[in-house]
Amino acid sequence: MKKLIIILLSLWLLLPTTQYAQTESLYHDTAKEHHSQTPHFRGALLMGHTLITPGNTNTRLFVPSWGLDLEYWGRGKWGLGLHTDVEVQDFVVLNDNEEEIQRNEPLILTLDGLYSPVHGLVLLAGPGLAVEEGEHAMLVRVGVEYEVPLGKSFDLFPTIFYDWRFDDYATLTVGLGVGKAF
Repeated sequence: MKKLIIILLSLWLLLPTTQYAQTESLYHDTAKEHHSQTPHFRGALLMGHTLITPGNTNTRLFVPSWGLDLEYWGRGKWGLGLHTDVEVQDFVVLNDNEEEIQRNEPLILTLDGLYSPVHGLVLLAGPGLAVEEGEHAMLVRVGVEYEVPLGKSFDLFPTIFYDWRFDDYATLTVGLGVGKAF
């Protein structure tokens, strides 16, 4: 009888520790699954505001913008992303000759290299193109986002990126998006 009491007491003391270790392992695995060693795609929808700073003026304009991203993450910390944004408002900028140029809801396409140095943090940079009514202008984008896992391969991410457009003005976009890995 004494042996039975010792066995039951030992199980009673050790069982919660075993269950805790299993639970901790589950949380640990889901946190790492976001950019794992397995290649995967990620799609995202972004809503933001773009600060437009025309070249030779002190004026600043905030324009609402929407984005749609498709990313491929290879093994490890590197990925490639096709990021599309549309600035959903018409605006006027000045060129070098002080001529006004009307911009009508330009579509921005970028092909960005992605790097995730630590879990959740993504640095991006790459060339792009601003397309609008038959015209196009080259640009370079650099940015950062932080992906917060929501579970079931979804994430929420704040982002900020800077577009330097070769036609004399730059934009800074701040946004919030929802992504899904598949």
